[in-house]
Amino acid sequence: MIFNLKKEVHLRGLVFENIAKVLVRKNMNNNFVFMTKYFNSLDELVVKYCLNLSCFDVSLLNRINKQFHSIDLIGFELNNHEDRIVQDLLFYEVKTKSSSNSSRYDICASSSEIYDFLKKNGFSIFLVSFVIFENWNYSFNIHKLNLNKLRVYSKYSQIVNIPSS
Repeated sequence: MIFNLKKEVHLRGLVFENIAKVLVRKNMNNNFVFMTKYFNSLDELVVKYCLNLSCFDVSLLNRINKQFHSIDLIGFELNNHEDRIVQDLLFYEVKTKSSSNSSRYDICASSSEIYDFLKKNGFSIFLVSFVIFENWNYSFNIHKLNLNKLRVYSKYSQIVNIPSS
């Protein structure tokens, strides 16, 4: 079976989210970075890895749980690996595009909404951007997410808003 990752956008997203997880772990020197799609909720991930989120507001954690799958990757900064008390939560949005595509990256409305909420609550949000070249080599960058530089779309309609440049 042959797949064309240029046309199979969802499959390409899954492949590059996995690559992003590995690269973020390596570049941030943090093995506690996970793809949200492999867990039903933040609660499940926390229980599985015996993480302590007691320093975070319960209503904030409930909101993250509610929109958990709108986040691509989540990272946990721990005080130490024995106690597993989480000091900070880090969030990552993964985007890919071909080198011939000069347009902005797109983001769905639900992801934009949760990242905006998290940013307003003092969390660090990062964009892991990949540019894929014709020979399937790629470049990547990890930088602070600027929602104004992304085009927001809805599953139910076309572009919701196009932020000013």
